Amino acid sequence: MEDQNVSMRDDYLSSLAEQIENIEYLLMALRHDKPPNSSWDDLLRVIHSVKGAAGSLGVNFIGTVCHQFETYLSATGPTKINLDLCLQLIDLLFEYINHCLEGKNIANDILFNKKLEAIIPSKKTADFKILIVENTQAMSEYYAKTLSEKFMVTITYEKTGIRAFARLIKEDYDALLTSVYVGELDGPSLISAVKVCRGPNRNIPTLLITSDQNKAISGTGFDSDFVLKKSQNLHNDLLVYFEDIFNKRFFIGAIAKNDRGELKKILCVDDDELIRGLVKIGLKKLLPLPEVQFAESGKNALAKLENYHPDLIIMDVMMPEMTGPETLNQIRLDKLTRAIPVIFLTGQHEKAEINALLELGVLGVIRKPFDNKKLAGYIEAIWHRKC
Repeated sequence: MEDQNVSMRDDYLSSLAEQIENIEYLLMALRHDKPPNSSWDDLLRVIHSVKGAAGSLGVNFIGTVCHQFETYLSATGPTKINLDLCLQLIDLLFEYINHCLEGKNIANDILFNKKLEAIIPSKKTADFKILIVENTQAMSEYYAKTLSEKFMVTITYEKTGIRAFARLIKEDYDALLTSVYVGELDGPSLISAVKVCRGPNRNIPTLLITSDQNKAISGTGFDSDFVLKKSQNLHNDLLVYFEDIFNKRFFIGAIAKNDRGELKKILCVDDDELIRGLVKIGLKKLLPLPEVQFAESGKNALAKLENYHPDLIIMDVMMPEMTGPETLNQIRLDKLTRAIPVIFLTGQHEKAEINALLELGVLGVIRKPFDNKKLAGYIEAIWHRKC
């Protein structure tokens, strides 16, 4: 798999100049579009595609520039962009591509990050808002002190599950940490209630801390995403678990657990040939090995589904002509395909955007860029509802 990834990365870098030239062309075309809808949509799509492929292939600086580019364009809109700033970003991309093609160290991004900072100063990382539910003040303070060592966090405390639930149905949080014994509404029941309730925190990561992992099951099918057993390693384990939570690459939809059986057939839908190649390699780690077919567009996927009946559809969100959500809507209109589970691939990272996709009733969401060596694990976790 590693040799295949290196070969794909080299091919990607060799073809990247053409895509950057296309970005430059679309930027210039915005001056002549009235209104600039067509060029604008194509511009965002190409940058998004380059970003997703770069991160998945380990060319992280390209992904970072494209992310900054995307964020800037989304904030300004097509009529107010600073063309000079955009062209500086394009020149920086060309410079980095040449740096890589000359055989220099791809991982040595310090100089280039400084150049990017000079063009678009990075913003301070936002706080993570955590709700800690613990009936003893000493343990609450211990959890908070441990997490503050490594992360920028804003912490809210509650001693009972009922009071915590009252917050969770109206306030916004990035994660929930709860002990088991927190009153009449215990930790597992609190987690179940949050995931069933259609509130702002339905899809946040949850961590249950317990002296007995058997206490993690409340019987409703909505178990904690992470279960941490108290031990002498609690300090380090907390940091490791929250590292996973804050850098989580996949999210599971709020669908009650059931036995989905063996995953035998998969349809992957993505307009980017490179991403399709990465998915193809990554799925080879699934055991037993499923049959996999590919479609390069939503329209092509709908045509394939007339004769191909997969157990699972893995589909990109941002595609030309017909987006992932639009394709999902068409799949749901056909009684023969409406029950097929769907996992979205997306370059969107904001909590609200991830939640909006999960609210469409999909099985889960995998964020780009993804490590294709871990892709099979993400899919298995979503398929069997395990983290």
